[in-house]
Amino acid sequence: QSADPWTSRARPSFLYLFYLITFFLVIVAPLIGIFFPLQMDQFFKNVTAGFASIPEPMWWTFTTGYLGYTAARQIGKAKGTDR
Repeated sequence: QSADPWTSRARPSFLYLFYLITFFLVIVAPLIGIFFPLQMDQFFKNVTAGFASIPEPMWWTFTTGYLGYTAARQIGKAKGTDR
């Protein structure tokens, strides 16, 4: 509902980016791994190291924010204040 187009697109763009990353890591990468197993082994080692480098408090902050946002949206929709 914001007049600023960047504000209106930021939240969906952020979520779509995470959906795309998840889709790639869960569906696409294993399919590519069928044809290039050695390269994909290195790829998954790099991805694992990348995720491991993120401190645990940041994961908790993201998870809490994401779940809090979805709960607040659901409550707002149930009350009829969010459309």
